[in-house]
Formats: sequence, C-alpha cells, structure tokens
Amino acid sequence: MKVKSLVCLAFASIVSVQAFALEIYKGHVISHKEWSTGNAKGAFVAGHMTNQSLRLTRPVASRGEGDFVSSYSHISSSSGKAGVPAIVIGDGMVYIANGSQGSKQYAYQYTVCAEIADKTEQCLYSYDEIELDADGYFQESRQPQLQLTFATPGDYHILTATMIMGEHGLSSIVNSTSDGIISIS
Repeated sequence: MKVKSLVCLAFASIVSVQAFALEIYKGHVISHKEWSTGNAKGAFVAGHMTNQSLRLTRPVASRGEGDFVSSYSHISSSSGKAGVPAIVIGDGMVYIANGSQGSKQYAYQYTVCAEIADKTEQCLYSYDEIELDADGYFQESRQPQLQLTFATPGDYHILTATMIMGEHGLSSIVNSTSDGIISIS
C-alpha cells in the first residue's frame, strides 16, 4: 500500500508540473478580453513554464518603484500550403512582482500576428488587468495559436509580442517581441 501511495504521489506531481501555466499570490484578475482581427481564428493555450525553459529564455526585465516585471516572447518559422488552414504558434511568459507597500494594478497583453497580403495583417490578442497586493506576484505562460488560410504561395512575416503595462494599460513597462517567416507553398 505504501508503494502504491508513493507511485500515485509521484504521478500526480509529474502531471501537475506539466499542467502549470498560471500562478498568482496575493492578488486577483480584474478583467480578461480576447479578440482577433479580420478572419483570423485562434486560441490561447496554457503554456509550460519549467526551470529549464526559463533558463533558456532571455526575458526583458525592468525594476522600478519596487516592482520587478519580466516578459518573454518566441515564435518559430513554419510552413503551410496555399488554400489550407495553417497554424502560427507563439510562446509568451509574464512575471510581475509588486515590491511596493500597497496594492498596484497592472495590465499585460499577448499578441500573435501574420501578414496575409502586402501590408495586411491578421492578429489574435489577449489582454488582462490584474491587481497585486504588497509583496504579491503573478506569473503566467501562454501559447497564442493563430489559424489562417493564405491565398497564394510565398513567404509571410509572423510576429508574437508580450507587453506589460502600468495601471489601466496607460504606459508600457516592458515589451518583448519575436518574429519569423511562414513559407506557404
């Protein structure tokens, strides 16, 4: 019975590590919005934050007014076929710590975009506002997945961005971007 309990505990810890995507301590989410432009379809899938993946990233970080904020974005070049839906997948990570003596509000946004024709982009956005109490923190990882159909073969620009803003999204604290190419045959 003892061995069975240990095996169950080990399995549960493995599953919970793989499912981790969001952690909030001494705070709460105020609002959440998702939208797209044009005919773009997509979703935001929970990402995976592990010590190894965080060591491999080079997050943009800022310290100010007792805060520590960090964002990370990555997108890989991919390929698809004209007339067939293609999926553009990005990675984003946000970390915010409130080191001040009082509560503070922050906003953050994930974006993934693809150029579908000359000077025409279709994008998928997610925007959240959070409030953190003194010494509170928030961390999250998401994979924005944008589904598009390209009409003609060619190489198209793709981009993902993760931005953290001050209260009510009024000023950008930190921004991370990554771009690539989707080759359509």
